[in-house]
Amino acid sequence: MINVWQGKGRCDRQMMLPQCYDVLLRELSRECAPEDFLFPGERRGRHLSPRTAQRVMQRAVQIAGIRKQATPHSLRHSFATHSFENGCDIRRIQKLLGHVRLETTTIYVRVARPSDESRMTSPLDQLYRVRVAPKTLPSNAPVGRLRLHFQEQPDDEGARSAKVTVAVHTPECPVYFTGIRVQESRPGFVTLEIPPLEAWEEPLRWLPRDQRERFEEAEFYEMLQQKITDRFCQTAAPS
Repeated sequence: MINVWQGKGRCDRQMMLPQCYDVLLRELSRECAPEDFLFPGERRGRHLSPRTAQRVMQRAVQIAGIRKQATPHSLRHSFATHSFENGCDIRRIQKLLGHVRLETTTIYVRVARPSDESRMTSPLDQLYRVRVAPKTLPSNAPVGRLRLHFQEQPDDEGARSAKVTVAVHTPECPVYFTGIRVQESRPGFVTLEIPPLEAWEEPLRWLPRDQRERFEEAEFYEMLQQKITDRFCQTAAPS
């Protein structure tokens, strides 16, 4: 369960924790000291800030190719809508969201299509079960031959990190994309920072149209993340 203290309406409440997060959270908690935050911020001794969460959400929306306006609060709306579709009682949704008035919660009834199921689970677990099979890149959407270049970077806190340059080969010449950073804060926990697409505006001009369009698709970044993570973890000093 997730305990929310002084949330919406200054009320305390509980809601279910997605089962698919269980293993990840247990691993994170084992690595944390009792006085540390499970989701630390950029500064030592600080928790993850709302602004950082907003930036993460904004980047995820961009990579996913979602054209609608979406914020972290959109996830709250989605939780309510999909919970109702999965058969959760509207009164229970009201309690989970912390709404004082039922009329505030019934807005989700207008956009949702309820099912006959009565079992209440997290909508994220529903999504997790749907996506058990790995995605494959469309065969008719080439990206070209990629080459990864790693440059190890010193880190004061002892974590491994490196700058990554992606070279995309074209018939004329390779095109280089910089600004990517990969870090292993603890063994097995790798994070990847990718700059906004606007930062690659100049090198994207040198790519053919079909390759350029691949940079706007979520599958490309899933593939890129997998390749960089695999190479980075293969050796303590990638080259």
